Amino acid sequence: MNKHKFVIGSILLVSLLFSCSVDTKVRTLKGYNTTKIGLEYDTLLLLSGSSHKIGFVAYNDEGKILKTSGLLKGTLRWSNFIVETGNANYSPGKVSISKTGVDENLLFIPFKISLKYDPGKIFYDTLWMNYEKEISIYPITTFKKSPGAKVFFGMDVTYDNNKEVSYRSLSNVKKAMKAYEVLVKGGTYRDGAFTISNNIFDNTDHNPGFMVRLLKNPDVFTTMDILLDYKDQYLLYGDGNSGMSGFSGSNGSSGLTGENGRHGEDGKNGYDGNYGHDIDVFADLYFDSILNTNLIKVFVDDLTANKQQHFLINPTGGNLTVNANGGDGGNGGSGGWGGDGGNGFTGEFYTYYIKDEIVKKDTAGREHREYVTRAIQRQKQGGSGGFGGNGGYGGMGGNGADGGHIFLFYTPAVKNQLYLIQCMVHGGVGGRGGSGARGGNGGKGGEGNPRGRDGLHGRDGMEGPSGYWGRQGIIDMQEVDKIPW
Repeated sequence: MNKHKFVIGSILLVSLLFSCSVDTKVRTLKGYNTTKIGLEYDTLLLLSGSSHKIGFVAYNDEGKILKTSGLLKGTLRWSNFIVETGNANYSPGKVSISKTGVDENLLFIPFKISLKYDPGKIFYDTLWMNYEKEISIYPITTFKKSPGAKVFFGMDVTYDNNKEVSYRSLSNVKKAMKAYEVLVKGGTYRDGAFTISNNIFDNTDHNPGFMVRLLKNPDVFTTMDILLDYKDQYLLYGDGNSGMSGFSGSNGSSGLTGENGRHGEDGKNGYDGNYGHDIDVFADLYFDSILNTNLIKVFVDDLTANKQQHFLINPTGGNLTVNANGGDGGNGGSGGWGGDGGNGFTGEFYTYYIKDEIVKKDTAGREHREYVTRAIQRQKQGGSGGFGGNGGYGGMGGNGADGGHIFLFYTPAVKNQLYLIQCMVHGGVGGRGGSGARGGNGGKGGEGNPRGRDGLHGRDGMEGPSGYWGRQGIIDMQEVDKIPW
């Protein structure tokens, strides 16, 4: 709302309150001669996409002041009014401002208010949109003032009515930044974070930074400049890659009835590690007039990877570790389990017959012979259970690789600070041998007369041998008059 209009309106409202009475019982404007309609709203910021509670104050020639229900806690029904708005959706007691593009300026929401019982009377009012007049940014996490550092920042936005909105989490900043553009120097911006360039020649003045600017009003902006101090623990990786682990052997399948289980497959051998890189390191010391301090400048040439990198190191709090360690050997694969032997078959049932002779005497004492045939059930011997399959042997561990060769060239100026450049050329660790697998269980002997023999348990596989450790690499040092930088 226009500030002058707000002040004048407030004075008029106070005057009217002293000269008029507020009626808290009237629900309809029917029968009243309404002379003015005042629009009031909650104290939240009026912004694109925001929603607000509103209220109407009706004045009439009898000196009565009537207020709508809801925000103003009156009794006047909303059905007394016919309301039209622009750039917003109206519903009784509420207005939802349309969402505009981030680069569009929506200045005001017009209201046209007519009366249900006196449609010839039309009143106009306006909601004036709030706008950003100032922004400020600041780090929300600690960060090192050195190349590669990532700066997460928060933002405070001050509006024309001096209300302030703060964005102090990464997720909120990312959402808010859709309405802003970020211009950078000596770094990159992405997803709510500014990253200082790893290339020191992108910041020859040691002063990267960025600007945040409102898209719909470029005059609203702020900047953050970062003076680098190079007090960081830098790492350069020239380690050989570790060898891959061997695949495990497949398990043997179980035997069918009476069959032996299949043998487990041996584990595959681990792969050897790769050698540490051969690296030339060049170091010198100079006085930096911008930072007013000594800085160590280091040029690293990774001969194996054909990559070069430059570093600036503050002797007070900074250092560099150059790694050229051999890669570890891969572990051997585990052997596959032996398959279980199949159970022996059940012995076959059969019947054989026996003829029995029975002697009987009659009443005269004479013997009579009768023959009776009897069936007897028998079972054959059960089948033997199959032998369990042998467990697979574990694969051999891969050998660790030798450390690389680092050659450090330095000038007399930096000789006393060489302890700040650490060189690591350890040999790689040999891979562990794969585990031997358990042999399969012998199958149970089949039921029968006699019962079948149980199969024997398969032989357990042996663990594979571990790989050899790689040898320590070489570190050479040589003093030179100057370095290639």
